Parts: sequence; structure tokens; C-alpha cells
Amino acid sequence: MAGPRNVHVLHGNGGHNDDVMGLKEFWLSIPPVTRTLFTLSIFMTIVARLHLISPWYAIYVWDWTFKKVQLWRLLTSCLILSPSAMPALMELYSIYDRSSQLERAHFGPGLSNRRGPMVSVDYIYYLCFCMLSITTATTILYGSDYPLVLTSGFISCITYTWSIDNANVKIMFYGLIPVWGKYFPLIQLFISFVFNDGDFVISLIGFGTGYLYACLDTHTLGPIWGMISRKADPTYGILPNGKFPTPWWFASLYARIAGADHEPQRPSNSFVNVPPRETRTFSGRGQRLGTAPATPSQSSGSDSARTSGTQLRGGASNLNQFQGRGQRVGQTDSTSN
Repeated sequence: MAGPRNVHVLHGNGGHNDDVMGLKEFWLSIPPVTRTLFTLSIFMTIVARLHLISPWYAIYVWDWTFKKVQLWRLLTSCLILSPSAMPALMELYSIYDRSSQLERAHFGPGLSNRRGPMVSVDYIYYLCFCMLSITTATTILYGSDYPLVLTSGFISCITYTWSIDNANVKIMFYGLIPVWGKYFPLIQLFISFVFNDGDFVISLIGFGTGYLYACLDTHTLGPIWGMISRKADPTYGILPNGKFPTPWWFASLYARIAGADHEPQRPSNSFVNVPPRETRTFSGRGQRLGTAPATPSQSSGSDSARTSGTQLRGGASNLNQFQGRGQRVGQTDSTSN
């Protein structure tokens, strides 16, 4: 069975206390999109705790979001942390850890030719797809006027996509139980169902959204179907990625907002930049074996042996036409005749 595509290794400080990362260095080390999600989650929690802004301005309601054009609710409703301390810390860590690995590895610059601000466009498109899919499904189930907090669905979605990359990596569940990464979403969903840790239905919608993206990204029925039907290919539903790319209009819109130069993405082929080989033609003078070089006067006649590259490329018929004079071996050239 094929191993995981990405192996994530945590590098410690090697026992040197002077390598301990400060708060500013830690914040700058987070990828830009994840840094925005992480910071916004903390900011919303502090603002809600201080009662500076009512939480009702952050939750998702279809009527308020689209009829009143309060589109920020699509994002803020996915980043509202739990009012309890431990669940809030676990949600915050999940956003930081899962999103960082997805942004660096799954949608990272190693799989794209984009540079600068455009590196993150694929990951932002993935997040927009997930948020819109989750809100659409919850609106169908709960109605257009039901207020919802979608944090558990958002975390479940990015966790499922993360688990595909870390299918054969052992993860310490709550720091106590080692489990394979491919079983991590199922365990998290089971705990949500048994212990009512978050909304089970919204978490299930989040996992379904992540699975739908995997199906679109691979043009398959997903890894679960590949496991049930016992496909011969162990990477069925997992590889290759890139079948659901970022559309050009989204990349152009993001380039305008980010102030970046958007160029069409070229295939990452090592032979793309190889210059074409130069074609040269032969323009020398032919000469029969055993004879002296022809003088300019002799080479200007009709029986000249001069051949051009154009004649050589003319086809097989030109190659079979010998324009010299025949001579038997052992005889000298009879010029007197």
C-alpha cells in the first residue's frame, strides 16, 4: 500500500533554550491565510467576551447573510469558538494545526508555479468552496431563518482533507491515544455524537463537504468507495490532485484584491524551458574519392557535386540521384577524352 504523500515531522529545538520561539516569531511563522483565520478567531472571542459587539453579528442566518448582504457571516460563523475553555482551546488548535499543514503542503507552493501573494489562491478557493457548501447544506436542513454556528463543520471539513494527506501517520488523539490519521475524522465524529461535543449534524455536514471536494479533486467516488469496492489502485480517491482547479475568474478577482500580477499557470514540466534545437543545412562541396579538389571553374558546371541542405530535405527521390561521373576502380581519370 502506498505511503502518505506528505510526511510531517515536528522538529524540536535540539535542547537549546536559546532557540525558543517568541510570540512575534511564532505569529509570523504561521502561513498568511491560517494566520488570518487564527487571529480572527482570537479577536472574535475577546470581543464577544468583552461584550463590545453582539455575537449575533457573527453567526450565520441565510436571510441576514444574503438578503441584507452581510456576507462576512459566511466567514465569522465558522470561527466562533466555544464558550468553554477546553473545547475552545481544542478548536483553536485544530484551526491552527490543520489549516497550517493544508496551506503549506496540500495547497503549498511546492505543487504550484505561482509566487508571491498568488501562492495562497488555491487554498482560499478551497476554503470558499467549503464554507459555501456547508452553509448551503445547513440552510436546506434547518431553514433560512435558523441561526447557526458552523465552527464544528468547518473544522471537520479541513480535518478530513488533512486526514487524506496523513492517512498513514500516527496522531496522538488528545495527546493520549495513538491513532492513524485516516481514522481521526471517524473518531472525532464518534465523540461528537456520543458526548455531544459540538453539533453532530453540522460536523457530519463538514465531513461530507470535505469528501465531496476529494471526489471533485480526483474525479472519483472518493476513498471510502474505493475501500468498499476494493479497488486495485490503493490511491483511488486520493491521487492525483488538481482535477478541481481554481477557476480563472476567481484567480483574477483575487489578484485584483491582493494587488498581485496574475499570470496563467504553466505546467511544471522540466522540459518547458529547454530551447529548441537549431537546424543547420549543409552547404559544402561534394568530391569523389581519389580525385583532387575541384576548382571554382569546374564546380560551376552542370556536373558539379555541390549539394545544398534544401536538396537533402527534398525527399528520397533526390537522394537517389547521383550527379557525378562514374569511374572503375584502378583506372585514372581520362581527361583527354
